[in-house]
Amino acid sequence: MELYILVFAFVIIACLAFSKISKKSGLPTLIIFISLGLLFGSDGIFKIHFENYNLVKELSSIALIFIIFYGGFNTNWRMAKPVVKQSILLSTVGVVFTALFVGAFCEYVLKMDRLLSYAIGAAISSTDAASVFAILKQRKLNLKYNTASLLELESGSNDPFAYLITILILNIIQYSTFKLFDIVKLLGLQLIFGCVLGVVFAYLTKYILNHVEFISDGFDTIFVFAMVLIAYVLPLYVQGNGYLSVYLMGLLLGNQMLPNKKILVNFFDGITALMQMLTFFMIGLLATPSSLGSVLYSSFFIFLFLTFFARPIIVWLLIHRFQLHWNQMFIISLAGLKGASSIVFAIMIAVSTTFNNQFLFNIVFLIVLYSILIQGMILPYASKRYYMLDDSSDVLKTFNDYVEELPVQSIPIKIKENHSWKNQLVKDIILPMDTLLVSVNRNNEEITPDGNFKIEVNDIVILVTKVVTNTKPIHLEEVIIDREHRWVHKTLSEISFKKNQLVIFIIRDDKLVIPNGKTMIMEDDIVIMKD
Repeated sequence: MELYILVFAFVIIACLAFSKISKKSGLPTLIIFISLGLLFGSDGIFKIHFENYNLVKELSSIALIFIIFYGGFNTNWRMAKPVVKQSILLSTVGVVFTALFVGAFCEYVLKMDRLLSYAIGAAISSTDAASVFAILKQRKLNLKYNTASLLELESGSNDPFAYLITILILNIIQYSTFKLFDIVKLLGLQLIFGCVLGVVFAYLTKYILNHVEFISDGFDTIFVFAMVLIAYVLPLYVQGNGYLSVYLMGLLLGNQMLPNKKILVNFFDGITALMQMLTFFMIGLLATPSSLGSVLYSSFFIFLFLTFFARPIIVWLLIHRFQLHWNQMFIISLAGLKGASSIVFAIMIAVSTTFNNQFLFNIVFLIVLYSILIQGMILPYASKRYYMLDDSSDVLKTFNDYVEELPVQSIPIKIKENHSWKNQLVKDIILPMDTLLVSVNRNNEEITPDGNFKIEVNDIVILVTKVVTNTKPIHLEEVIIDREHRWVHKTLSEISFKKNQLVIFIIRDDKLVIPNGKTMIMEDDIVIMKD
C-alpha cells in the first residue's frame, strides 16, 4: 500500500515538474502527461504491465465529472452570450454530424465493420474542453470576434452530447431489437432529466451557499464537491444524462454571485488539473506502443479526414449563416481538438461490447495523439498567420477563473459602545480620505445605507478604500508574553518601543484585541507588532 501511495505522489510531482518544461518548450501539457504514462507502461522504462480497461473506465468516468463540471463553471457567460447560438449548434448537431461523417468514412473508405465504424465516430465526435482550454491559456491565444468564447462554450458543452451518442451506439450494439421509439425515448430521458436536474441542483446549491453558514470556511467547498457528485449520480437513476446535469450545474453556478467564489474557483481548478493529470497518465499507462503499428495509418487517415474535411464542412454548414469572417471560420474548423473524453468513451464502448478492446483503444488513442500534437502546434501559428490574434484583448478574461485585481480593499469596523460613530447619521460621519462607506451588517442583515441611515452599537460597517501599490512589505513580529516578560501588566503607553515599532493587535484567549494606549499587556498574550 505504501509503495502505491509513493508512486501516486511521484507521478503527480513528475506531472507538475514536466508541465513547467512544456510551458517553455511549447509542447502541449497533456502530451507530457500521456508520455509519463507511456514511460511507466509495459513498453517504457518501468515495465508496468497494465491492461485493466474496466478500472480506467471507472476512474476516468469519475474524473470526467469534475472536468465537465469545471468546463461549465469556468465559462464566462457574459463573454459567451453573443456566440451562444453558434456554440450550441456545434456542440449538438455538430457532434451528431461528426459521428456520422467519421462512421461513414470508416465503413466505406477504410472498409471497417459498420458498428465499429460508428462506434469510432461516436467516441471522437466531441471537441475536448481540456485540450482547447489548455491551448488557449498556455499559448495565450487572444482570438478576435469572440472566437475563444465560442470554442470554450462548444468544447465545454459537447461532451454530454458525445456521451449521449455513445450510450445510443452501445444500446444499438447490445440490443438487436432496439427500435426508433427506443431511440427517441432514450434521447428524451437523457436530455430532459439531464437539463432539469442540472438546473435544480445549481439553484439548490446556490440557495444553500447563500443562506447556510458553515462551521468552517472550507466546508462550503466540500459541500459543492458533494453536490456535483449527487448532480451526476441522481439523473442516472432515471436514465438522465449525468454529464449534462453537472455541466449545466457548473455553467449556472459559475456565473452567479457566490460567497467565497474565488476559493471555489481555485479548489475546482486544482481538482480538475489533478483529474486531467491522472486520466492522461492512466491512458498512457494503458497504451502499448508496440501494438500501435497495425492502426498507425488508418488512425492517421481518420484524423486527416476529420480535421481537414469533415470538421470544416460541418462548421460551414452550421454557422456560415451567422456571417462570420472567413479567417474566423478557418480557426474554428482547425480548433476541433480531441482529448481524454474521446478515449474514455472508446473504453466505455470497448468494455461493454465484443469489439477488440486494444484495437478500438489504439485507434482512438492515436487520433487523439495526432490531434493534440498537430492541431495543437498548428493552431497558434495559423491564428497569427491569418490575423486572428487581438493584442488588445486577454483570453484569460473569457474564463471565470480569471480574477482581475481591482485596486480596492474592504475594511470592516465593529461599532462598540464607545465608538465615535455610534448613533450618528452616515452623512455626518467624517470618513478618512479616499474611503467610502458601502455597507452595514446589522443582525446578520446586509444593508446598503443612504445619508440618513443611523449607525448603531454592534453594527459592522464596511468601508472600501484604494489599495496602495508599489509599497515595501510590512515586517510583522510575534511576541509571546510570559510571566517574566518586561511588558507584562503594563499598558502600551507605559512601554518604551523602538522607533517605527507599533503594536497592531493582540491575540488573547483566541480572540483578537485591537489595542490603544490604555490596553494592558497580560500574561499569555500574543502581541503582533510592526517592526
